[in-house]
Amino acid sequence: MRNTINLDINDVDQVRAVKLQCLRWDLDNTMKMQADPSNTLEVAYHIDNVKFLIKFYEDGGIPPAPGTTRWVRDGQFVETAGRFPEPFLPNTYTADPGIIYQ
Repeated sequence: MRNTINLDINDVDQVRAVKLQCLRWDLDNTMKMQADPSNTLEVAYHIDNVKFLIKFYEDGGIPPAPGTTRWVRDGQFVETAGRFPEPFLPNTYTADPGIIYQ
């Protein structure tokens, strides 16, 4: 079962604002995780990717289509032929899921 949140979102600007709020929260929590030396390398990739997404949306980037997922690695979008990038290295990729709204 997928986790869903019911939001009253009517346009792309609202989707962008929600994504920015979530990304900033994610970045804050990930930075706290980085304080633990055993997590440093694992979260470093994620931090860079989240910073890239925050800048992308602050600059007016368009969110992915509802129900789709875009992937980021090394501060750039990665094209995928299937559900996940190949080869999929979980600690180096960050998902940018499309928000389903009406």
